[in-house]
Amino acid sequence: SVACQMQSDAATLRLPAFEVPAGKRAIVRIELESPIASTSNVFFQTRTEPSFSRSRQYQYEIHQGLNELLVEVVDPDFNGKLMLKPSREAGTFLISALEARLVAR
Repeated sequence: SVACQMQSDAATLRLPAFEVPAGKRAIVRIELESPIASTSNVFFQTRTEPSFSRSRQYQYEIHQGLNELLVEVVDPDFNGKLMLKPSREAGTFLISALEARLVAR
């Protein structure tokens, strides 16, 4: 488990990068414990645009307590790099599981 003390509403956490071979897509499972109900964002990069952008993100409504986020990155250009913004508010968030799987397209 990793506890993340987010000091502001703009705080983010880069997740470990992984290789995504051609012909595969990634499914990432994140167990996130939140002190509040809010919105969580997961941003991703692509090989042609290796930066994080609001145009490449998934949003999840989270509740107070344990949440499971299932992130299926369908963009075939995904480069394996993700960034988590746990909430729109500051607080202490706990990541209790992080799992990435590759499946055929």
